[in-house]
Amino acid sequence: MKIKATMITLLLFATLSTCSYAGVVLKSESKISGYTQMNTKTTLYLDRGKLRIETYDSNGDEEITIFRKDKGLFWVIEPKKGTYTEITRAQLRQMRHQMDEYKKQMEAAMKNMPPEQRAMMEQMMRSQMPQEPVVPKISYKKAGSGRVGRWYCTKYEGYSNGAKVEEVWTAPFSTLGISASDLQVLKEMGDFFNEFYKGSGNSLVGDTEKWEKIFKGFPVKTIAYNKGKITYQDTIVEVKRARLPITLFEVPRGLKKEALMPRGR
Repeated sequence: MKIKATMITLLLFATLSTCSYAGVVLKSESKISGYTQMNTKTTLYLDRGKLRIETYDSNGDEEITIFRKDKGLFWVIEPKKGTYTEITRAQLRQMRHQMDEYKKQMEAAMKNMPPEQRAMMEQMMRSQMPQEPVVPKISYKKAGSGRVGRWYCTKYEGYSNGAKVEEVWTAPFSTLGISASDLQVLKEMGDFFNEFYKGSGNSLVGDTEKWEKIFKGFPVKTIAYNKGKITYQDTIVEVKRARLPITLFEVPRGLKKEALMPRGR
């Protein structure tokens, strides 16, 4: 009996060592309208400080991104090319420092330039340097309710400078079978990239605080507007809990590592 109990314990440990505790799987479908028409299917795997995002678009392109809080890094995988790129927190800090130094040098050089020449240089800087995300201040108000898929949702309309810019349909976390803490990794990844977009105060992934305090739930459907026209629509089509294997959050073997930036830049 003692040997049998020991074997059961070892088997249980082996199972837990290859699979994490129950994580969350979110699947969504997106449409981008306007000049470019694009349909995208996205699957998110979330598990306590680990995040994997699989994206497939209507052009046949596929990209996988993995965030690991414990390792302090982010991987971008391109399966078709057989390559991956690694981004660390230290690299983001270095890139931010280099960008700030370049900006200082250019501003000093432009100080005594004629207005027309200065305007040309400023335009060149904007085209060469990554721009920090600008998220408009949006105020929300309840605007009804209804079903999105199998979930009963509350509808919110978002306004900026008097114009409707967003429509958000949200469902309570309990209805979806998840909690706000399950989505904490989205905020953690946003904080990771704020090493580069320092001082912008913008989350690049998801505003979990807004979901909790304003919506009291998770956005199941989001529609973006520009001048009254729909420019983007994202709809959650599946939410489930699952035991996620650790290998899901690792770079597959056999891929070639590419440098984040070419030498000399």
